[in-house]
Amino acid sequence: MVTTVARRASESSIIYNPDCEKCNISKKVSHVCIAGDGPDYAKVMLVGEAPGEQEDRYEIPFVGPIGQFLRDKLLPAAGIDQDEDVYMGNAARCWPKNTKNKSRSPSAVELRNCREYLEAEIRWLKPKVIVSMGNAPTASILNMIYKATVDDEGKISKEGKVSGITRWRGKQIWHREFGCWIIPTFHPSYASRQYSDYDSLFVFNQIVEDLEKAMYLASKPLPKFKMPKAVVVDSKGQAVSVLNEMWLAGIFAFDIETGGKGRAKDKWITGCSFACSATRGYYIVWDDLREWGLIDALIRLVSSKKHTKIMHNGAYEKKIFDFQEMLFWDKYKDTMIEAHMVDENFGKGLKDLSWVYTKFGGYDIELDKYKLKYKIKDDYSLIPLTILSPYGALDAVVSYILHSKLEPILAEEGSLPTFDRIMMPVRRVMSEAEFNGFRVDKPYVERLHEVCDTAFALIEHKIYETAGKEFNINSNPQLSKILYHDLGYKPLKKTKTGYSVDGESIQFVADQGGELASLLADRAYIKTMNGTHISQAFKLYWEDGRVHTSYNMTGAVTGRTSCFQPSLHNVPRDRLLRTMYIASVGCLLVDDDLRSAEFAYLAAVSGEETFLRAFAEGLDIHMETAKTVERKNNPTAEEREYAKSTNFAIVFGMTSYGLAKRLGISVEEAEDFIERYFESLPKIKVYLDRCREQVKTQGYVQSLFRYRRRLPWGLSDIEYEVARAERQGMNSPVQNGAALYTYIGLYRLWKLLKKYRLKAKIVHTVHDCAITDTPRPEVKTVRELAIKAFTQPVKVIPVQMQVEDAVSRAWGQNNESRLYDIIKGLGLEKKLVA
Repeated sequence: MVTTVARRASESSIIYNPDCEKCNISKKVSHVCIAGDGPDYAKVMLVGEAPGEQEDRYEIPFVGPIGQFLRDKLLPAAGIDQDEDVYMGNAARCWPKNTKNKSRSPSAVELRNCREYLEAEIRWLKPKVIVSMGNAPTASILNMIYKATVDDEGKISKEGKVSGITRWRGKQIWHREFGCWIIPTFHPSYASRQYSDYDSLFVFNQIVEDLEKAMYLASKPLPKFKMPKAVVVDSKGQAVSVLNEMWLAGIFAFDIETGGKGRAKDKWITGCSFACSATRGYYIVWDDLREWGLIDALIRLVSSKKHTKIMHNGAYEKKIFDFQEMLFWDKYKDTMIEAHMVDENFGKGLKDLSWVYTKFGGYDIELDKYKLKYKIKDDYSLIPLTILSPYGALDAVVSYILHSKLEPILAEEGSLPTFDRIMMPVRRVMSEAEFNGFRVDKPYVERLHEVCDTAFALIEHKIYETAGKEFNINSNPQLSKILYHDLGYKPLKKTKTGYSVDGESIQFVADQGGELASLLADRAYIKTMNGTHISQAFKLYWEDGRVHTSYNMTGAVTGRTSCFQPSLHNVPRDRLLRTMYIASVGCLLVDDDLRSAEFAYLAAVSGEETFLRAFAEGLDIHMETAKTVERKNNPTAEEREYAKSTNFAIVFGMTSYGLAKRLGISVEEAEDFIERYFESLPKIKVYLDRCREQVKTQGYVQSLFRYRRRLPWGLSDIEYEVARAERQGMNSPVQNGAALYTYIGLYRLWKLLKKYRLKAKIVHTVHDCAITDTPRPEVKTVRELAIKAFTQPVKVIPVQMQVEDAVSRAWGQNNESRLYDIIKGLGLEKKLVA
């Protein structure tokens, strides 16, 4: 074995630099820049996060308690001889300790400072396989440490967080830069904690499996991969040739790069990329296309219904084209949605996916380094062409490869029809809704904002009056002293620093009749509503008087859609908040809301007669549940509330403890009700038990739409991890079924509006509803079409859906409003009226 000291005597200081002063850490440790250790002929290299206290003392990696666990337990279990088979090192070279002299994870900056040493060591050792053990080494080796969040002023607001090993673990990745395989796995400390605290071998066995895979790959010859060509098109003749090549191919990938920042309306296209094979991508500067007179030819190509277009997050391209008033295609294949359906737990970014599905991951590193150096956010017109063009061309190649690999997986799992017939069509509807926008009542929003500011100040004054003195409301210790010591209220729970003053605790005091706590709760509500929901309507509307939200169909693991800028999905059902969004002039909003979509799906998948009858006869599902559970024809309002809460508890995987808190009853009472619930509705229990069993035996569940939810922790031997996976396994198919049924209804409505050439436009969708901005003469027709679209059963859910529709000038104008009650209580309600 070649020792660390012996190797240092003969190798370059780039591997071992005891004089390194890149970080302040170097001034606080015993040994600076601790190099790796092991035989120089090892074919497998283990890379950990950073040295610990023992490593810092002895100047050798993996000699502390966790290192011994690796050496004494993990390596022997994988059949590895630590003295002969592996070389061990760390991504960070000095012990990163906190103020209490305890080990902490290295930051992205620290990893960047150390990477030249790690890179030199890898090139010197030339391993066939690197096992990156934990977040930090995986991020460093895969060049994720160069990502950072840049704000609108060009300042780095947040370094890229070093995380994500759970989703990377076990992937077999080819690293073009180092010419070897990379296998990310958990850090030994993770297995050690579970090994000792839970007597668990689940993570232990996963690491062993990854180590065995590494040894197997190390025994095989290294493959040879050729980098795809990135061609910069520099003449009109070459551009014409590229467009013709795509036309003849019939299927091609397309991507654009944009300049500008902020809204899609304020951006412009700087260049576009094409690929119709896995070996070559083309990048064309947009100004060159315009100068050569080829923009129309490009539009004809990408708008052709005869061709299959592949894009990653194609909704972005569509939005840019829409706001540039250029024709865009109706149909395309989005690899972001494909990737989400193939593995919802993994990242959806093209760069992450390139590591897993291609052999040239990291092609974006030069771009990331440039953006970090010059603090560029998203204005790619600032990127030199020498960096941007190969990056853009390879974006198209990666998209092409992704589709070629992901589509067969969807077909094998049976979910390809869901992608083609539901996900992609409804993506078009959402893109159109983004373009249409939702009108904002600007004068009303301004008044509401001012009234909330006034109300907030008045409430703070009342808080001081009630407390008998002024204090720092935002100071938890001061607030805790006022509530529990000075005023003598009973606390709900205790923290390390004293009695809790979180939202739940404040409400607990308010329920005791605590005036101060009620004022604090009102203050918190106004602060959140004004600072988040009113603020986004105030700041994010465009010159056309509308907000243009962005829908994300890959943001939730269950397949539900979220939206951002503004986050309209999260606007509470508070009348004063939702009525900020209004119909266009001469129009009304038609709001169609599916009733109990989750329970309709549950009825279909379980075959429970009570649920099926309720939907067939248009009855209240919660009242019918109460009748069945209580065995009476006229349940009380309280009994219906119990049944409703239990229905949702079952669907969302709530425990008896959670149900007890929700209903304000004891855990024993909640358990009794759940027991009677399952006795009365046995087929619901059979279905849920089937989901739990599938989670524990297969590690996934699947909805009737063949949409899969992967829950690998269901295979664990840790009780709480299995229980969590079981809850998700019961909930996910139901949420997915309701979401996809809504998608179908939304697409049906959109097609009917087109078919009858109506001027009504879909302007928003929230989970299980659609909002249509409808000219007054079309209201009756649109209501009829919407009910038809949403109530017509689909093949996999043969249940008669129920729809509630409302027609109004403003969204949610018939809702109740806590915000109004607070404002009225302060005598400010008249200020809301113009």
